[in-house]
Amino acid sequence: MVPELKLHGKNKPAVLRSDGDSKVIVITKFKLTKGYEVWKKAFDSNEAMRLQRGVRVLAVGHENGNENNVYTVVEMNSVEDKRLEDPVMIKSREEAGVDHASLEIIPLVE
Repeated sequence: MVPELKLHGKNKPAVLRSDGDSKVIVITKFKLTKGYEVWKKAFDSNEAMRLQRGVRVLAVGHENGNENNVYTVVEMNSVEDKRLEDPVMIKSREEAGVDHASLEIIPLVE
């Protein structure tokens, strides 16, 4: 199941670059079913795809003491770049152990 995205606040992008290009900062939170090492290996292997789509990873990690609660922070052109409904991405996330029922996407706005 894909969560519904709701933007709050002034709905302006969280980042406005000096070149005038606006970007969105997105925090993603989810639970893992196969462990952090399995997920991290799959995540790292997708670097080329993220670069191709203009997604820049700012931070990634898990809660202290609980490797199955993972957070990512990325910069992208739009929330749609998360490819939430793309069957290939859904399958990739499932294979990496992402529990889609727990997936939360939080776009930051100012």
